[in-house]
Amino acid sequence: MKKLLSILLALVLVLSLATTAFAATAQVTITGVSGRDYEAYKLLNASVSGTNYAYEVNTKYTEVLIQVLGMDATATGEDIITEIGKITNTEAMRHFADKLYKAILAAGLAADATWSGETVDLEQAYWLIADVTDLSGTSSSNSLVMVDTVGDTDITVAAKPDTPDTVKKIDDENDSLIDPSPISEDATNLQDSADYDIGDRVPYVITTNLPNNISEYSYYSILLRDEVDKGLTYLPDSFAITVNGKPMTIAEAGTDATADFVYVIETTTDADGKQTAQNLYVYPNRGYTLVEKDALGNPVEVAASKTAGGDFLALFPADTDHSAINFSEVVFSYECELNAAAVIGNPGNPNFYELVFSNDPYSDSFGQTPRDVCIVFTYQVIFNKVDSHQDPLEGADFDLFKFVAIAGADAYTEETAPAGAIFHNGANAWGYWQNLNGQKTTNKVADDPATPEDESKEATTFTFTGLDDGFYKLEETIVPLGYNGIDPIEFYVSAEHDTDFSAYVESGILTALNATTKISGELALDGGVNGILEATVENRSGTELPTTGGMGTTMFYVLGTMMVVGTAVLMVTRKRMTAFE
Repeated sequence: MKKLLSILLALVLVLSLATTAFAATAQVTITGVSGRDYEAYKLLNASVSGTNYAYEVNTKYTEVLIQVLGMDATATGEDIITEIGKITNTEAMRHFADKLYKAILAAGLAADATWSGETVDLEQAYWLIADVTDLSGTSSSNSLVMVDTVGDTDITVAAKPDTPDTVKKIDDENDSLIDPSPISEDATNLQDSADYDIGDRVPYVITTNLPNNISEYSYYSILLRDEVDKGLTYLPDSFAITVNGKPMTIAEAGTDATADFVYVIETTTDADGKQTAQNLYVYPNRGYTLVEKDALGNPVEVAASKTAGGDFLALFPADTDHSAINFSEVVFSYECELNAAAVIGNPGNPNFYELVFSNDPYSDSFGQTPRDVCIVFTYQVIFNKVDSHQDPLEGADFDLFKFVAIAGADAYTEETAPAGAIFHNGANAWGYWQNLNGQKTTNKVADDPATPEDESKEATTFTFTGLDDGFYKLEETIVPLGYNGIDPIEFYVSAEHDTDFSAYVESGILTALNATTKISGELALDGGVNGILEATVENRSGTELPTTGGMGTTMFYVLGTMMVVGTAVLMVTRKRMTAFE
């Protein structure tokens, strides 16, 4: 019996030892992101029962904890736990966790747990959890490290990664109108597409709201990368940039070492030297030190460039409060000229943009936003000169005018309006008629394809290229001989295109192009998504009117002559008869 009791007591002892060998665990669920990889570091061992907590420093981390807390090397585990307990401010705990993780990485300490996914079972302890997902080249960012106690119940930890919110828009303006109302094109309507005249300065705005945690980065590099097609040309004199509403200086790279931001423009050309595209790079004019060291353990310095970007944090004085850095807003505005190589109608003249940014507070990783795009449209009007039989008619010429409004429709009177300005009832604005003769081409038609142009027939087709929406007036400046001229015809051009889209559409987003006559005249202009409006302009000839040189007068002359001759014959005859009597 005693032997049996001894065996039972031995079993109980073994079972009790087995129980203590397996530490209590709880499930940890990380919310806010999915599909991430994690590493965790057991900073303090813990014994938890309800609301009762007992901690013990994991000796693996004693040195880094003393270093980060700024304590004497003789500090005990209890001293360390007491010092951590004094960190009651959320921001201060944020700084402590980040600084501690960087020290752990610098010391080369291995993680105590690794996993992928949203849930994991961890021992009771005070844990530091790091998001170590490789997000290089993506539009996502790694979360800052998280610290929490795993006790005797399951817990949820909220990961809060933040990425830049950046968007590019174009301001659509109709220069025939001056109307500050929100629905007017002339108001500042920032959207994804617009239409402009060739030669216009096209305004763009890129607005970037930076993350809520960039102050915790060793450096935070940003790089704005922009690209335009052959129909657009950057205008550096228009470049302007602000940070949190404060104007920053900007200069071409290599020209001003004191500038806050710099830009680089690269132009690609074809075999004839004509522009095929331009690329624009804008970034802070500040270098930075990489988190990673070289093979000898020395810091690696990186100069600001169009590939590495520049350190945004270095724009702020060292003692700047973190709240003044996080959530910073960067606004870059600029203009491009819509040049003579612009595409007419669909697919338009695109402008692409993306932001490259630091996306890991603890490594040299960079993210990249999806490409944003804005599109500029421009149009063409063709007038075909015909006679009353709808056959091509030579000998005419036209001028096309656009009404360009000027501010002050409410303030000006006939007496105070600028010299030469008129008030346009349709536009409800004062302005001028601008001659577009410089945008005109005439098409001569040869009798035979081999006939030189100077021996071909005169032009019967008149093309005006690179037009915006707005009010236009057509005037016939030369009338074909034998035909009646036309009165000036005024018409209004309007277009329909998607103004809010997320990706470039190769087939184009211009869905309609229309023209309606306004104020005077009638003209049937047919348009389409090719961006071309076309119309026939007819001249009519009239019948010749009666004149004072008509046939009736001639008859009087003939009869009169006959009467004179007859009278002379009669007088001669009578005289002879009298002589015989």
